[in-house]
Order: sequence, then C-alpha cells, then structure tokens
Amino acid sequence: METIAIIIFSILLLTLLGCLFVIFNDNKRTTAYKKSFMKIHGLLAQAVKYTETIVYNVKERRTYNAYGSDIPEEGLSAEETNERVHPDDVENNNRVAVELATGRRDKERMTFRWNKGTKENPVWATYRAYCSAEKDANGQVSNIFYSFYNVTEEVKKKEQINRLTWIFKQIFEKSAAGQAYYTPDGTLMHANSKIVELYTQVGSEEAFRKTNFFDKEPMKGVLSPKNLDIFHVCSHFERLDGSEDLYIELKAYPIYDSKGTLLFIATFVMDVTQSRNIYLEARDKRRNVDEQNAKAQRYAKQYAAMMTNGNMAMWRINWDKNRFMLTQDFFNEYEGPDVDEYAFKLTEETRPLYLAGLKKLRENWTEPMQLTLHLNSHANGNSDKWVMVSAVPTEPDEKGRMQYFGLQRDITDLKLVEQQLMEETERANNSSVTKSHFLANMSHEIRTPLNSIVGFSELLDSVGEEEKKEFVNIIKRNSEVLLRLINDILELSTVDNGGLKSEPTKTDFAKAFSNIYQSLKQRLTTPDVKVIMENPYDSLIINVDVDRMQQVITNFANNASKYTKEGHIKIGYTYQDGLLYMYCEDTGAGIPEDKHEVIFDRFVKLNSFVQGTGLGLSICKAIADGCGGSIGVKSKVGEGSTFWIKIPC
Repeated sequence: METIAIIIFSILLLTLLGCLFVIFNDNKRTTAYKKSFMKIHGLLAQAVKYTETIVYNVKERRTYNAYGSDIPEEGLSAEETNERVHPDDVENNNRVAVELATGRRDKERMTFRWNKGTKENPVWATYRAYCSAEKDANGQVSNIFYSFYNVTEEVKKKEQINRLTWIFKQIFEKSAAGQAYYTPDGTLMHANSKIVELYTQVGSEEAFRKTNFFDKEPMKGVLSPKNLDIFHVCSHFERLDGSEDLYIELKAYPIYDSKGTLLFIATFVMDVTQSRNIYLEARDKRRNVDEQNAKAQRYAKQYAAMMTNGNMAMWRINWDKNRFMLTQDFFNEYEGPDVDEYAFKLTEETRPLYLAGLKKLRENWTEPMQLTLHLNSHANGNSDKWVMVSAVPTEPDEKGRMQYFGLQRDITDLKLVEQQLMEETERANNSSVTKSHFLANMSHEIRTPLNSIVGFSELLDSVGEEEKKEFVNIIKRNSEVLLRLINDILELSTVDNGGLKSEPTKTDFAKAFSNIYQSLKQRLTTPDVKVIMENPYDSLIINVDVDRMQQVITNFANNASKYTKEGHIKIGYTYQDGLLYMYCEDTGAGIPEDKHEVIFDRFVKLNSFVQGTGLGLSICKAIADGCGGSIGVKSKVGEGSTFWIKIPC
C-alpha cells in the first residue's frame, strides 16, 4: 500500500510541477495543462474507486488490505485466504502466487471467485486481478500486490449470452427451414445444413457457397445492392438425379440497424415440392401453418389443463440458485422450494430416498430416475401429500453440472385409494376367516337346539305327565333359541341389503317398556340372577319404533344372561331433550377395555364356549345407525357391563 501511495503521489506531484512550470513560462498554455491535470486526476480517482488492492507478504505468508475492505485489519493467513477463494480457483491462485514469489514471473493476470459472505452462507463474487511482485534490496520477492476489480455481473452476462448463443445455434442448425445469411454485397456468411441439402440437389455445394446472392436464381436480375427489399417467391428446379422436380419457397429479408445501415440479408428456404400447383400449394401451406399453429395452441391448452387437473408440474433444477423451477404450461416458470430445504418437508420414511437421489444428481447421474415421496402434514398445510417425481438428465452446463428435468405428480388420491384397497383386502380376508368361523359355529348353534327339540319330542309319548311338562318347556326354550338364531340371520341379511328401516309411531313407551320387561322376565330364568326394571314414568308419549327398541333391549338382556351367573340384570330407560336412552346393566363377567369397540362387530364372541352367533350386538348397532342414534358399552372385567343406546325421537 505504501508503494502504491508513493507512485500515485509522485504522478500527482510531477503533473503539478509540470503545470506550474508551464504557468511560469507560458501563461497561454495554462488552461490546457490545467484541464490535463484534472483529467489525470479524474482517471486516477476512477481507478481507485473501482479497483481494490491487497498485498501478500511472502515472509509472513499473510495477506493485508492495501486499498479496500475485504481483508480484516490483522490480515489473513495463506490458509485463511484459500478458504475465502472458491475451491475451483484455489489451485490456480496458489500457482500464480508461487511463480511470483519464486521470481519466475514479475507480473500475472488471473480471474478468481471470492467469498464476500460467510463460510456457512457464501456470497461469491468474481474478480479479475493484475498481480505484480515487489523485490527488496537483495533482489528477493518481499510482497505480491493484487489489484482487482469486480466482474461478477460481466461473467453472468457472458454466461447468459453463451447460453442464448447455443440456443440460437441449435435453432439455426436444427430448423426445418433452410437458412442462409449474406453480407450486404451478397457474399455468403452462414448457411445451415438444411439449405445446403436443398441446393446440392440441383447444383454443387461449391457453386452454392461461391455464387453471390444477387447472382443466384431467382434473385438474379430482380434484386441488387441498390434495389433491395423483402423478397418472397416460389421457384422450380430440376434435380440432378432426374427424380421429381424440386419446388422451393424462398423468403429474403434485409436486416438494418437502428441507423438504417444494412447489416446482412437473411434468407429462408422451404421445400414445397409436393404441391402440384405452386400458388395453390402456397395457399395450402399457409392454411396448414395456421392449422398447425391452432393445433399447437390447442395442444398447449390441453397440456396446461392436463397438468393442472392432473396435479402435475414440469420441473428443472437451477443449480446457481439451488432451487427447483416449476411450470405447468411451458411458458410461465416460477421458483419452487430450495433443493436442500425440500428434504425437511418429507417424512422420515422417504427423506433418505430423496437425499440419496439428490446426491446422485449432484454427482452428474446420467440415468433416468423416479422417486415416490411423502410430504409430511406440517409442511403441507396439515394434510399429508404424496408425489411421484421423475428425473431425466439432459446435458452438462458450462460449469460441468448435469442438467435435469422431469415431472412432479401429486398421487395423494392414488395413495389413498391404494390404502383403501389394502384395508378392504385385509377386511375381506378377515371377513372370510370370520365367516368361516361363523359357519362352523352356526352348525353347532343350530344342531344344539334342534337335537334337543327332536330328542325330547321323541320321548314325550314314553314319560309321565310331570316329565312331559318339563320336556315341553325344554322344547319350547330350544325352539325360541332356534327362532332367535334364524331371526338374527334374517336381520343380518336385511342390513346387508340396505333394508333395515325404522318406522316410528306415537306410542306410550312407559306401557310398552313394561310389556317388554314382562316378556324378558319369563325367558330369563337363571336361578341366582334377578331381573329388574327401572321405568321412571307412568306414561311417556313419544314417536318411536317399539319393535326395534324391543329387539335392542332383548338382545342386550339375552347377551347379559349368557355371562351373568349371579346378581342382577337391570333394564331401564330415560327420556330427555328429544333423546331416548335405554340401557341394560348386569353383574356378569365384564368386558376387557380393548374389546369395547370390537364387541359390536359381526361374528365377535368373547367366549367361544357360550352359546350364540355373535350377531346380536352388531344388529343393535345397525338399528342405532339406522335410527340416527348411537350405541356403546361401559364395562370392567369382574364387575359387569352396561350396554346403552341413544335414539332421537
């Protein structure tokens, strides 16, 4: 920094002395030298303004600011400096430093990227530097000066220009139309392969390239450098191989700059041989182009509709921004999530899959890839989301990074359907197993009362009157068991066919409930179990289907009698706020808490040694659902159970 200051001071001092000398010797030239001095001063000021200088002390191996503020006051070690330089530029920077420090070179130029941010959040700026070595009195290099200026924007613009140049070159070379560009005097500048292919069918490539534009057919005699305008014509040529004649449509455009100066002549050639009539074919060509444009627009609209309605989007990765770029219509691209942060939107199960795929992309993976990812509810507005992502490699960019594009499709609905199918399949499998158990149990349940009915019926004629009465009661009880079993099966069939209906009528439910109780009391005859009724009203007029309510409370009571060996079975009801609440309380074996929900499923029996099909409670639940009510149980093992139902009426 001291050396640069001395140099600048010396230049200014000499300039000032020169101006003073002129003033004293020739006043007429004072003004001119004053202007010269101000101009030099301005240039120096501009140079200092846009240029930063650092100095590397060879002996200390540390870098300091000479002019600028990127280096801390205490300087940076060689290792710390390398950490601030982009990893791809470190090797070249070190090579320059070694060559200057060892005296192999006195000056050098280079370009490097410098981190103006932090190590965690780097902000890369590109600089162009001029390097020079300073030697001490012994001729040894003591310092290396780096004067540099920021060319970040220049580099970015250059990258954009390179990409646009590549795109235009591809368009030019792969265009379906033959294209050629000529200088204002008619000399060929550029021609794509298509136009060469067309013209070599009617002449040699050498003649095509060397013949002046204004001497070619059909421009010859029509256009000249002084008579040049937009030119459009269809021409007929004979092919060299004698095959069908070639018809081409040619368009020529003079291209001017903003000042009206002719820059070049652009020509476009299309093969229109298939047309039998040049003018009709030209008209058909235009019509066809219009149709194709309309079709392309229609396809574009259909594509956009398909992408939108199908919850799909096309994506690519912008490696510079480290972001996904998305579009649904080919035209409007918008920024998606950060490539790395996207991983935290995924569930733990699919995050490793995404990270492994991302690692491959960063390693320039060249094979197509497809991932199914699960976004967690927190990242997706409190609802899970599944997406299928495909990745197709294209080609590396100028930095050697492979470019990718693909489709992202929301498959949440498909996943839900898949999950439902799995659940239905599992339910069907479970149902099949359950029905098999049910049929096996049913054969036993039907044979048991039938055997009793048949057996005791055959004995009636051979016993006395007292025994005959007992046998008749046994036959009657088993007939009721069989009838109840058949009724349950018929009710189950009715439920499956959507035929379970409730037909409420105005009824004195207090009286009806007493009749239900009397019927149950006669049937529930376990010696050590007392049947109790709780009827809180003398009269209760409500709209209710009494038969369905009797069916529910009877199933509750029959179920209680199977598991209650002593104590009581109490049936009761209350009515409040338009809800009829019925219950059956017993002092039986009780139900484990984890069975409270499944007890109402079909074919569920908690004790396979107890008579029954496991249908009664499921029918009660179907009745509750059909009436718009609810059903449940309160139970504790060893203390009994209370089954209840609530019906709006």
